[in-house]
Amino acid sequence: MFSNARSVPFLFHCKSNRRSGSPALPSPSAQHRPIPRHGFSLVELLVVIAIIGILIGMLMPAIQSVREAARRNSCANKLRPIGLSALNYESSQNSLPPPKIGAGDFNTLGSVFVLLLPYVEQAQRFDQYRLDESISSPDNIGLTSQPLDLYSCPSMRFGNFGNAEFGEASYIISYATHYRPLTNGKTVNGAFANAPATASETYRLGLQAFTDGTSHTFMFGEIDNSVVWTGTSTHPGAFGVYTWAQGYWFNAHSHLEGRFNQKGPVDEMQFREYRTFRSDHPQSVQFCMVDGSVRVVPDSTDRAVLEQLLTRSGGEIIRE
Repeated sequence: MFSNARSVPFLFHCKSNRRSGSPALPSPSAQHRPIPRHGFSLVELLVVIAIIGILIGMLMPAIQSVREAARRNSCANKLRPIGLSALNYESSQNSLPPPKIGAGDFNTLGSVFVLLLPYVEQAQRFDQYRLDESISSPDNIGLTSQPLDLYSCPSMRFGNFGNAEFGEASYIISYATHYRPLTNGKTVNGAFANAPATASETYRLGLQAFTDGTSHTFMFGEIDNSVVWTGTSTHPGAFGVYTWAQGYWFNAHSHLEGRFNQKGPVDEMQFREYRTFRSDHPQSVQFCMVDGSVRVVPDSTDRAVLEQLLTRSGGEIIRE
């Protein structure tokens, strides 16, 4: 009877604890129940990857466009000081610079870009250059073999074809509307006159000669490696890719007789295509005008308008 009397409070105590809200111990079966895990199925993961791929594909053209715009702006910022350097040359020498160093059609003493070195903060390089020696001479090859950042467009693809011993470049003078004008009955009517025929002659071309206006006349334009002369020549730098130190031989500087912004290889004998203006910018070529301003000229520009912009005294009216 004593034992029965003690069991009653114990049962009462257990019941009172349950009523008071104390947590009940989980049953053994509940302790071993698996916890559900949430995640992606393989199909869902593939869908997410596909969506990300589509978004990247949509964004890439925009990213590339922004990058090209930055490269084009950088190119313009290189062309502008080249044009200003020619004006500084004119101020100190009372003449715009000649198309190349020395006299005659076939000399390889160097281009106008060599003469402009002191005016583009490259005086030390210019002081090391021998003006009376070829661009390939032992005294000059150390300089002429190096590409210079100022003469290189950021968008240009460099190729080192044929004449890899010389530094490639992206800019060329605006010389004439026709290929080899003096040997084909035409005139040198661009921002440069013909180089002197003999060493005793002095080159003279002042700003007064630009009756069409210095802001309406090309002075320097772009060129790239999409058209390469695959022939051979004994004249240093006369074949292969275009190089900055090359004073292009046989008065065949840049012109408009070939296709504007020509792309892709051409037949070896299509000489008129080698030194036409072209660039690696999408559907356009940049030019520095004689006044130092820079213009973007689309591929769709009419040939007659291009000729008007090239000539210094054609008398044309350029419509903006």
